[in-house]
Amino acid sequence: MSKNSRFTFPKKGIKYLRQGLTYGMRSLSAIKRQSIANLNKFIVFAQGRSGSTLLIDLLNQHPDIKADPEIFNIDLYGKIAFPRPYLQGRLTLAAYQRKKCYGFKVKPYQLTNDQQLTNALTFIKEQHQAGFKIIHLQRQNVFRQALSSVLAETTNVWHIHQKAPLSPAMPLIHPTNKINVSPTDLLAKMRERQQYQHLEATMLQNVPHLFLSYEQHLYNAQQQTAAMPLIFDFLEVNKEIIVESNLQKITTTDWQKHVLNVEVVEKAVQKAGYAHFLSP
Repeated sequence: MSKNSRFTFPKKGIKYLRQGLTYGMRSLSAIKRQSIANLNKFIVFAQGRSGSTLLIDLLNQHPDIKADPEIFNIDLYGKIAFPRPYLQGRLTLAAYQRKKCYGFKVKPYQLTNDQQLTNALTFIKEQHQAGFKIIHLQRQNVFRQALSSVLAETTNVWHIHQKAPLSPAMPLIHPTNKINVSPTDLLAKMRERQQYQHLEATMLQNVPHLFLSYEQHLYNAQQQTAAMPLIFDFLEVNKEIIVESNLQKITTTDWQKHVLNVEVVEKAVQKAGYAHFLSP
């Protein structure tokens, strides 16, 4: 071949190259679909301050599980224009990470108020029909749940990892700090929590699910040790794996240790008909 002559790729070569690329892309797509199809999928459906972050942390200690936090949190991810491909992308990532089980956490009001999905009320049911298993976590003591929210909002301390040292900069758990709680704000949050419980019941109607109570299953390390094998069994992963949370409690069992105006709060809660929630 002379220096001035040009190399011309054979037409048959171009044809075979195109075919090879097409088959290759189809094969990769098929592998991806197969990998996603083999994933066990789940949703942790819960309100805030119900122990859902703790549960996600425990689930992620299992080597076969990828548990994402609030993937529909509008402050973190903005408005999700296309939920279906958005979920598909997260499933694909879990499959590439060679996980056997993928799930995420979602709050009821993230679907209705934040994302304003047109199918918000049927979202959980539709995902169950698509193969997702549903874990419904609920904190039944709405007083403690609402108070936890007030304390976290006031101090901006939401979660603390085990290795974090205790100091006055962490007002919730440091014994020298207490805060004033507005009874009006607290009662409004309690009523709101109860409204969301009704919303959860509506969204879970006729949807098979595993129910967990924060007070009965996650409140302390002993309960967590007993509950996690049951959850792993529900998710069809090795239930013999022992997990331990990386988080520590930021309040004590005695709520009065965190509140300055205890008597005012007690009277307001009792008057509103919530006295039964005041005991530990």
